[in-house]
Amino acid sequence: MSHVVIAVHDHPQRDTFPQQLGFFTERIVPGVAAMPGYVSGRWAYDRAASRSHSYVMFDTAAHAQKLVDELRAQVHVPNPFGVTLVSVVLAEETLAR
Repeated sequence: MSHVVIAVHDHPQRDTFPQQLGFFTERIVPGVAAMPGYVSGRWAYDRAASRSHSYVMFDTAAHAQKLVDELRAQVHVPNPFGVTLVSVVLAEETLAR
């Protein structure tokens, strides 16, 4: 059964979102996709709330847990855009279509 990491981040600097997106697509997504057990990922941005939502699937809970651990370890590391982790959970996929 697949396991997913669901993460939510706040993006307080709305005016720098194009730069944030560039950094994300050039650095973050390739790093996540290269992680052991990566299956697929979906990333979305809610412009009204300036909040991103990530849904990243892994083949096992152990592989998914590594991303959860990385995200939690980065909570106190400052970044140039002020993006902050709101929540991250490890969940078991129950239905796919």
